[in-house]
Amino acid sequence: MGIEITECSAQVLKMGKTIKWIIETGALDADQIVKVCRMIRMIVLDKMVLLNAERVYVKSSTAFFVSQQGAWCGEANLEDIKSVYIAFTPLLVG
Repeated sequence: MGIEITECSAQVLKMGKTIKWIIETGALDADQIVKVCRMIRMIVLDKMVLLNAERVYVKSSTAFFVSQQGAWCGEANLEDIKSVYIAFTPLLVG
C-alpha cells in the first residue's frame, strides 16, 4: 500500500494539484485508522517536498460504506475523527 500512496501522491503533486485520501473509517477499527493515517503522513513528510504537504489531506469517510453483511456503516463518529486528526497532524484533515 505504501508504494501506491507514494506514486499517486507524487503524480498528483507533480501536476500542481491537491490530493485527498479518503479513509473509510466505517470499515476499519481504531487501530487500523491510526495505522493508515500514520502511513500516509510518514510518506508525505519523508518523501514529498515539505511545501507540498499543504496540498495533501485526509478525509474520514465517504459515508457510503456498506459491510459485507449489508449493514450501512458509513458515518464517521467523533472518536474516529479524533483518531484521524491525531494520527495525521501536522497535515490537514478535511
